[in-house]
Formats: sequence, structure tokens, C-alpha cells
Amino acid sequence: MTYRLFFAFILTFLSFSCSQKGQSSEANGKIKTTEELFHEGAGHIALYDSLSAADKEQVIQFYQQNDFTCLFHDKKGNLTASGRILDSLLTNTLYFGLPQNRIYIPAESDSKIPDNVRFVLSDVQLTIGSLRLLSDLENGFSDSLKLKGRAFDLADFKHLSTFRTISNRNVFYAVANSFLPKNNHYLMLAEALKNHLDTADISLKLFEVPLSQKDSALAYKNALENLKRKEFPFSEDEDPVEIIKRYQKQNNVRADGIIGQATKHILEESPLDLAERIAWYMEKSRYEKSYPKKFIRVNIPAFKLYYFNEDTIASIHNVVVGKVENNTPVLESKLNRIQLYPYWNVPYSIATKEILPAIKNNPDYLERNQMELLKGDKVVNPHLINWKKLNKNNFPYKVRQLPGHKNSLGIIKFEFYNKYDVYIHDTPQKGLLETPNRMYSHGCVRCQNPIELAKKILEIDENKIIPDSLDTLLSKGEQHLIRLKKSIPVYIEYNSISITPVLVKKHKDKPDEYEEQIFYFRDIYFTDEKTTHYFFGKKTLEAKTRI
Repeated sequence: MTYRLFFAFILTFLSFSCSQKGQSSEANGKIKTTEELFHEGAGHIALYDSLSAADKEQVIQFYQQNDFTCLFHDKKGNLTASGRILDSLLTNTLYFGLPQNRIYIPAESDSKIPDNVRFVLSDVQLTIGSLRLLSDLENGFSDSLKLKGRAFDLADFKHLSTFRTISNRNVFYAVANSFLPKNNHYLMLAEALKNHLDTADISLKLFEVPLSQKDSALAYKNALENLKRKEFPFSEDEDPVEIIKRYQKQNNVRADGIIGQATKHILEESPLDLAERIAWYMEKSRYEKSYPKKFIRVNIPAFKLYYFNEDTIASIHNVVVGKVENNTPVLESKLNRIQLYPYWNVPYSIATKEILPAIKNNPDYLERNQMELLKGDKVVNPHLINWKKLNKNNFPYKVRQLPGHKNSLGIIKFEFYNKYDVYIHDTPQKGLLETPNRMYSHGCVRCQNPIELAKKILEIDENKIIPDSLDTLLSKGEQHLIRLKKSIPVYIEYNSISITPVLVKKHKDKPDEYEEQIFYFRDIYFTDEKTTHYFFGKKTLEAKTRI
């Protein structure tokens, strides 16, 4: 069907004003033509313009088959009972885990738009919005998790006959539920979203909190106001710094009482922000990979490494991940070897930005840190170099750190190919693995108890290097490369909301079992905040978190 036919349709549709056939619009004594009505109202159908040609054609055909009768308005232009229910549901699409701006834009209330045009537009909006909601429930709203919305489309028009006569929300929910993914994680998150929206005040507005080093007085004033609105318990005569420390500890942030970026972020996250984050993870769960029976999974915001074998957690380890400015990348690879007493080949960026200035300040820096300088494959005497002439754009050398307990990689490294040149390794700075906010590396993953992890891997691998012989090799203090019989898939992921198996103690007569539970972590790299800004609307988010 051509655009011309649609043009003819809308002329008829607007002039008839839903079943008021033969009537025209009259203003100031002048009868408006159908063409004038079209130009007056058609430009306001924003949702219609976003449809494909095929879906536009379906809308036309549907209303033609129904004699251009409005589905959700009576002859006076008022919403019917079913129309009011549908309008209420479609203006709260977050309850379905979907962005409002994709589903339903209420008809404009511009007084210049005639009533007989406005309620026709409203009816088309409800028709398109309800079918688009069903389509997004079934297929998702993102383009395979790219920062891009999925192309707009509509569900089967047959559902409109049900919606037209709904007497309560449950009827709509029954239809909507039939479109949900059967993915268990999606359903768990959907239930979590429902519980959150039923109990939290998502209209809550919060103050912007400046960093304490920029404006200490305003930072603590606004921080305490936000905590009060979040119903975090504290007394008026309590030291603000101590209040912030308690809140930091509760949210797994370094409890120093200082309002830095991490603390600012958790203070400003509103109930609506969290709801949108849960909705985004519902969307992500549609595209979950199927994990093999044996794999290593690192969840960056959780600061945790999990080694799975036969669907159970064989080993859990705290990890240190990259700083905000040196993000640990999301990747998939395969672990195929373990290096004992590795060299650390210092990346060029670190060598020029950090080590070169240190050498200029202290010529003995390399020796003190058990490092050596290479040009090609040859070791160079650093005392024969004019360091003043070197800079980040002129540094024809490589720096590497010798194997040993002082090596930045520790005494064991787990190697898996990836374009970022990151890996999992030991660290001489064991204390950092006990801190709550473990973001200290340049991107690699520093692992707690890496020798125990290696032993568990070798045991399950049925490797010729058995756990006991690993101790013997390590006691020699020499380099040794262990090749695995079977490579292990490695997934480094970024999930600030994660569903993870937890060992649950059962009754004494029953064995303990793993049960999946939802865990919430801080969005440490602000990755999810950027994503929800994109899909749920940045303007909306700014309005709700700022006063």
C-alpha cells in the first residue's frame, strides 16, 4: 500500500474522528477540509513515523477493517475503561523492564490541536504502543547488546481485540507474560524489579553531591540530605565523616569518610536509577552465553574470580582489577598454560609514563626494582644512557622486571591470548586483596591465593604436574612453563548485577546445595550508567537525580 493510500486513509480517519462519519471539523464558522485536518494532526504521530513501511501498512489495514472505529475512545473522545487501563500501563513501561521512550508517547495536549484530531492520535498511540510493548517483551529492546536500539516492530494485531475489552490490569499482564523469555535469570530479575518498584519510592529526588576536596561543606551537607531521603539511619549530632564511613562500608567502598568519585556515585544513585539498571540486566540476560562444564569467570565489579567445574564452584578468589583510567577489559579467551616465576615485560605506556620519570629522578630505580633495560634482545647498561634526552615520544628501549617474589606479577601467571595483553597473576601486594574497593591495577587481574587456584586447575586437568609437584617446582625458584592438557575457557565480564550460585546449608539430613542468588555491586566503571542513560533517556535521568 502506497503512502498516497495512507494519506487518503488519514484524511478519512481524522475527518470522521472515529465513527463520527460524515462530520467535519468546524472552527470560526469555517468547515475545515480533511486535508487541513491531516496537516494539522498527522505531524504529531511520532510513534507512527518510527514504524517500518510494512507495519504502517498493517496499522492502516487494521483500522480500515474496523471502519475507522476508535478502539479505546468513546464517541465523545473520552478514554474507555480499557483505554484508561492501557494508558496507565503504557505510561509505566519500566514495570515491564522496558524504556518508556520506545513504547508510548502520550498524545500531545497542545491546545492548538482540535479535539477530534487529538483523541484520534491518542487512539493510534495506544494501538501502536501496546503492540510495540509486546514485541519488545518478546524480542528485547537492544540490538544484541550493542549500544543501539532494536528496530521498531509490532506484535500480532489479534491481541487488540483482547486489549479493547480488558476490565483490569491482570488481563493485560496475562497476555504480556506469554511474551516473556523463558530464561530463568530473566524471570528472577523481573521479579526483583517488581519487588523493587513495589517497595521503593522511584519519584525520590536526590541532590548532586560535589567531591569533598572541591567543596567540603556542600559535599557533606548534600550527602547527608541524600542519606536521609534514602532512609539511611544516623543521628543529627553524629560526625558526618563517621556517617559517610558507615555508608561506604555498607556499599563496599573504602571507608575513609572522604567523598570521592566512588562515594559520590553511590550517594547519587536513586531508586529509579537502580530500577533502570535491573531492567538493563533483564535485557542482558536474553543474550546470556551457555557456559561449558569447566571455565573461569571473573566479574569485574564483584572483584571476584570463580573457577567452575561440572556446574559447581570449585574455587573462589578475591581479585584486584584495573583503575577507572585503566579498565580491565571484557573478554573471552582460553587458558592453556601456567608460567612459574614469570618476567614482567613492562608495557610501553607504563614504561614511558611511570618508569621513565622515576629513573630520571633516581638513576638506581631499575636496579632497586630488579628491572633491566633492553634494546632489541640485548640488555643495556642504564648508566651509559643520557636519560635527559628521552621522553614518551623518544624511548627506543624495553623494560622488563626479573622473576622473583618482588616481581609485579608475583611468582605465578595464568596465560591466555587476548588483544589487550592482560592476564591473571599473583601479586607481591597481598594486602590490596583484602580491601573493599579493589581497583589498583593497570588492567590485569591480580588473584588471591593463585597457587591454590593452580593446584585445583592441575588436579581437574589430570596434568602430569600434580599439585604436590607444583610445590616442588615453586621451591626451586626457577622459571617453568606448565602446559594444560585441556584449555579452560576464560570469561572476564562486567556485571554490576550478577546471578551467582551460592552454597546453601540444608537440614542435617539433606546435603548442602547451590542456589542461584542475585547480587548487586557498584557500577565501578560507570558502564551501566552510560548504557541506561542511552536507552532510558539521559534527560530523564538528570531530572530525577538533581534538584
